[in-house]
Amino acid sequence: MEGIFNNINQFKESFELQCIQLVVDAYRSSIADNKFETNWNENDFTATLNSFISDNPIRLQWNIVNNREHYIHDSKGKSAKGFADSESRIDVRLTTINSQQEFSYYFEAKRLKENDSSLQHRYINTGIDNFKNNNKYPKGTLIGYQVQGDIANTINKICLMLCNSGRNDEVLVEKTFDL
Repeated sequence: MEGIFNNINQFKESFELQCIQLVVDAYRSSIADNKFETNWNENDFTATLNSFISDNPIRLQWNIVNNREHYIHDSKGKSAKGFADSESRIDVRLTTINSQQEFSYYFEAKRLKENDSSLQHRYINTGIDNFKNNNKYPKGTLIGYQVQGDIANTINKICLMLCNSGRNDEVLVEKTFDL
């Protein structure tokens, strides 16, 4: 039985890296095609990124399905009239089915500006917190659409906000993927 769990975990890890690869490829393609405008809304960026994911032929080779604005159903929540309208949505969901099991990976995105502390607070409060503290979102990655200023300075400001709130273990750390 242990071998089965190892294979499932290996498959999930590989799938997650494939999802990250698809997002990175979509970002690179959209930049190369000059598709982004810095005055866009968050959903404009996400829609464009998602369309580049859809157009990537590797997605089909990997049997990955993507969709934007995926509702996350809370089976423990109330089911009174209108309950579905208040369910949480995550920006992008990538899904695959293997050996009669479905695996999903999620991306939530936020706009960021170097000199806009309200966007940086939103990145923390409705981004990091919804993954880490509120368990609102399942396993996934938080994306920051940097639309103004220096990325490193923006990251430092977010980390400072986290540290000032006593959340030193949550600071952003650069992570390299072998894609």
